[in-house]
Amino acid sequence: MNHFTSLLVRNLLNNDHNLPEFESVLSEVFRQQLEEAVNDVLSYEREQFLGYERYKHTDKEDSRNGFKPERKIDTKYGPITVRMPRDRLGLFVSALIPPYMRRTEGTENTVIDLFNLGLTNSEIAEAVERMYGTKVSRSTVSNITNRIISSIESFKSRQ
Repeated sequence: MNHFTSLLVRNLLNNDHNLPEFESVLSEVFRQQLEEAVNDVLSYEREQFLGYERYKHTDKEDSRNGFKPERKIDTKYGPITVRMPRDRLGLFVSALIPPYMRRTEGTENTVIDLFNLGLTNSEIAEAVERMYGTKVSRSTVSNITNRIISSIESFKSRQ
């Protein structure tokens, strides 16, 4: 059994077959594993970008330079903390996490779907907080919906 499977089995046995509690624990396990996997992939991306493994000496001008300050990204499993690696020359850009990304497409799609149903920005912000466990301001909801409104307007005014 791998680490992930043993975590699931241990949590299932500890919850005395309480399904709602297990689902909440399961969601947290997925969130933790996603966070760990994303951070591992980011480190691997930097390693591939630099062209040498950690602790190997090289004559290259560029090298590892720690991590940028941690940031939270909202996912459907809850917020994850990302440690974005950096290099000395500042040239490394991740293909997985674009600069300034704060939420996954799933969160934005949920906001757009709720907007299409006719909910107000306040109602959308409350719904997203209940679904994803993370606060989204009304202005953020407005910014997301404004992008879709401009796309709709350009589609309507096409030739």
